[in-house]
Amino acid sequence: MKQLEKRQEKITDLIQPAYIDGLDNDVYHSKTEYLSSSILKMFSFDTGSVEWSRNAYQDKSKMEAINFGEAFHVFFLQPDLFDKKYKVMPLLNLRTNAGKEEKLLFDEDCKKNNLIPISSEDMQKLESMKQSAISHPTVNEIMNISGLVFERSYFWKDENELLCKCRPDAFVSITNENRPNFLRNRKNIKNLIVDLKTIARIDRMQSQIAELKYHWQDSFYSRGIQFIESGETAFIFIFVSTSFSLGRYSVYPVELDHVAKLVASNEVEAIINEYKEYIQSPSNEVISMSLPNWAIDNDEIGVY
Repeated sequence: MKQLEKRQEKITDLIQPAYIDGLDNDVYHSKTEYLSSSILKMFSFDTGSVEWSRNAYQDKSKMEAINFGEAFHVFFLQPDLFDKKYKVMPLLNLRTNAGKEEKLLFDEDCKKNNLIPISSEDMQKLESMKQSAISHPTVNEIMNISGLVFERSYFWKDENELLCKCRPDAFVSITNENRPNFLRNRKNIKNLIVDLKTIARIDRMQSQIAELKYHWQDSFYSRGIQFIESGETAFIFIFVSTSFSLGRYSVYPVELDHVAKLVASNEVEAIINEYKEYIQSPSNEVISMSLPNWAIDNDEIGVY
């Protein structure tokens, strides 16, 4: 295993599997020549969306001031970075001239220092969600495992000679000294990947895993990291609800079972092979689309 220096130009020269700690998020995402689980998801729906995502102009001035899910990731996993990236707006009375003036100064300061403004209400919600999350004993144990690192960037070349990358929210090498209680009977597990997910409806966890292909992420990350780190890997999702329920935000740590992992492995293998064929011989396609099931009268299908 090789750790690279935290310099952008080093990534281009990457030959052997390696990881980089502390790589800037924008630099990681700028490496579009590397295949990622996000690329695979886009490709599975529309082959042209991969090239589109790399080349289409993005007007950031039209984007939301705050992506709440992203803000929670940073606040929960990297609180020091949160203070450098976000600025909380004080409670202001915008019906007064003084309040409007203070708001103007606040906005100017955020723009000048490249900070993302966040309301006091959203900040309170972030704090409550974090407290809910760490109150869960398993989540608390995970967050206090010795050696846990956040946002480590992995780069490798797979068996298809494809350059690949992934960036787990958290990763830790498991030893006899730091093995968490929930892995006490699984001595074969040598690595733990943790991915934090926010979700509006906690009762839709299972559906969201399938719809957003989180199982692909599990498979892609696990297979990639095993190119670099030795031993078997466990992948844990931490779902945190963004909806208030009985004064709390629900929290569930989830590990996919062997059936979900098998399905994911087969699907990821198949889509990677399709992707390899596509980059060797690119072709433009049109998406074939029918009507939703509710709009189709099965008795009338025979008419067409």
